[in-house]
Amino acid sequence: DVVSYGGWLAERPGFHPVRVPLDVALLARLARQVRTAAVDVLHAHNYEAGAAALVVGRLTGVPCVFHGHSALADEMPLYARGACVARVLGWTGRVLDRTVPRAAAACLAVTEELAAVFRRLGARRVAWLPPSLHPDEASQAGAAGEAAQPTVVYAGNLDAYQNLDALWQAFAVVRRRVPAARLVLVSHPDARRAARRLAEPGLPPAVEIAFATSYEDV
Repeated sequence: DVVSYGGWLAERPGFHPVRVPLDVALLARLARQVRTAAVDVLHAHNYEAGAAALVVGRLTGVPCVFHGHSALADEMPLYARGACVARVLGWTGRVLDRTVPRAAAACLAVTEELAAVFRRLGARRVAWLPPSLHPDEASQAGAAGEAAQPTVVYAGNLDAYQNLDALWQAFAVVRRRVPAARLVLVSHPDARRAARRLAEPGLPPAVEIAFATSYEDV
């Protein structure tokens, strides 16, 4: 059973007042689902869902597996525009990093580095589970021909926490070695506002943004 507030926040990454009522609604919906269904385990992706699942799990006795996609101490300052706000968000992220993973019955991390962070902070039963393609998607990807122009594709959202400045820096290194290379950022149509923000100061050379409505389009 999937409990989520769906695409409500697709255009509002980071902190926004609308998150508060949505998180309360998420917690209430999750509690109702646990009460009405035979739930054996809560599998919570990232910190908002993790906090809700831990509260509901503590009230109902259902164990929670926390699936971490990032360390908030690294992610949260990326939403800030000023140094003071960045420091406050960094401190808040460190508190949450020390609290949510450690309170879960087990943790999954999308990278080995994140798994090491969770272990260092006292989380139990930590496993590294990298994202993977469905076998059908993998076979389609393997069958694709080589691009006429050397091409790097980033597929994902364009929100601030992705730290795309690091991608620009890495691609600049690639371009010095392979001058004909290009970088294509593929995202979902809801990311058009974020794409405009990225493009305002000007995209680096040989970088373009494309939108896809399905994995097949990607």
